[in-house]
Amino acid sequence: AHSEHVSLHYTQLRTFKQFGDDELFVSDVRGYHGIVAELAQPLRHKIRLQHIVQKIEVMHHEKQQMIRIFTSNHKIYRCKYVVVTLSIGALQSGIIDFYPKLPKFKTEAIANYGMID
Repeated sequence: AHSEHVSLHYTQLRTFKQFGDDELFVSDVRGYHGIVAELAQPLRHKIRLQHIVQKIEVMHHEKQQMIRIFTSNHKIYRCKYVVVTLSIGALQSGIIDFYPKLPKFKTEAIANYGMID
């Protein structure tokens, strides 16, 4: 979405001035869902919601990378790329199996990331 559609800077509301003229505060009456939905529109046919991922497997075949996503409803999706958007708590729980295993520097960073109560 263009900034003029999601910023208070371009509205009659002057809340953005509380943050200074150089700051653009994002405001959308639909919440962030509206912003995400707008940005995702070109990819909508590729996005799968309400699928519980159990395993992400990266394979290489004839110099090409292929990723397989295994879900709890026994579906397998194949793709070249995947965007993982898990919370740090979900990553720390090990709820998703990565194959091959994530590199040690990543697993250590995940394990050492503290949560604030």
